[in-house]
Amino acid sequence: MNKKDLRDHETEIAIAAAIAITAGIAIALMMRPKRHPLQTRALKARKRVMRAGEHGMDRARDLQKMAMKRARKGINRGMHFLEDLPIDDIGDQLQDYLDSAKEAIEDTITGELHDLQKTIRRRRKRMGF
Repeated sequence: MNKKDLRDHETEIAIAAAIAITAGIAIALMMRPKRHPLQTRALKARKRVMRAGEHGMDRARDLQKMAMKRARKGINRGMHFLEDLPIDDIGDQLQDYLDSAKEAIEDTITGELHDLQKTIRRRRKRMGF
């Protein structure tokens, strides 16, 4: 074979390969399932919704972590506050207040009963009993 025949043979092989590739692409395009434009839009919308949901879940996890951190901080501050409270002194003061209130109520009731007894005696005297 001479150079010209060899070149023509290589050209024919390249053309046949190009035709085979083109035919393969055409067959693949014809065999693929056809989608309606609404299906395409629905798929894209579904992907967007899924991405938004994932984003929302990420934000919710971040907020949960932040809330837990702040809750722990608040608990620690509350515990320090409780440790600093003089609970025994508060109980003693409260007991003193309750005792003084009880005595004041008893004194008032005793005085009112005494006054009521006096009033009853006077009325009996007037009525002649």
